[in-house]
Amino acid sequence: MSRSRWCVAMMMLGVALLHTACAPKNRNVIVRDAPPPSFAEVAARYDERVSRLDRIWAIAVVELKYVDDRGGRQTEQGEGHLQIRQPSDFALNVGKLGEVYAYLGADAERFWFFDRSGESRVTVGRHENIGRECAEELGLPAHPFEMIALMGITSIGDAGSGAVAWSDNGAHMVVQVPRERHMERLTLDPETLLPERIEFIDGEGRVRVSSTLTLPAPVAQGDEGGFFPMMASRIEIEDPWSDTKAILHLADLEDGSSRRGRLNDVAFDFDFLRDAYRPSVIHVLDRDCPHPGWTP
Repeated sequence: MSRSRWCVAMMMLGVALLHTACAPKNRNVIVRDAPPPSFAEVAARYDERVSRLDRIWAIAVVELKYVDDRGGRQTEQGEGHLQIRQPSDFALNVGKLGEVYAYLGADAERFWFFDRSGESRVTVGRHENIGRECAEELGLPAHPFEMIALMGITSIGDAGSGAVAWSDNGAHMVVQVPRERHMERLTLDPETLLPERIEFIDGEGRVRVSSTLTLPAPVAQGDEGGFFPMMASRIEIEDPWSDTKAILHLADLEDGSSRRGRLNDVAFDFDFLRDAYRPSVIHVLDRDCPHPGWTP
């Protein structure tokens, strides 16, 4: 399999799970006699957890399942690292035998995607230009900075208001949070308030991008003991159009303060990465905008 498949795998991390917008299946219907908690109550509990997840480092294994050119089903796997420094810094690399094939990242101002599968190239743009007429689309339903929200580790109370309801079978809590670019819908475990599914809903009520979150794991905190905050260690993303599925497995989750898992500033530094990887092609999505993501 060509290394370009790993670029597909990285892109799948931003591709929608265009399934029915319902809660995870549960054969047992739970009758809820009382209304759900208020949005303020849910947001306070949810945000108490995510407030401790502002820094994350993890070993990442990306499993890619796809249909090859001959119609056969194949499975490939690559390894790398995930680094997050909220609210905007994101870095995920995937490769094999120590060689990086793809690198998806963002900082407070820009986002980028290094494709090193063939002719080395990078695509870059500025957040402020997303959706403007002067800018091209990245080609992903979700930009790198949106990936942080899709992992279920961002505040919902900062939206100011929202709505809470029980799912149709009463087994889950469904929270809708208005965002600037979309409506965010979260399906939560009613006891732990851990997210099991997150969907971004567009203005026409369609699921634009979503994630399925399972296998909650503690994120070790270097400066504190007790109970560590939890997040999903398995994130599954499926592209129905190409019949491709990417599964992100996270291990050794921590806050990036240890010697082994220390967050590295250069992981979120586009100019450093550009000099290190030396792409032969730099494609600037917003080159026609007044303030592009990169200029020669």
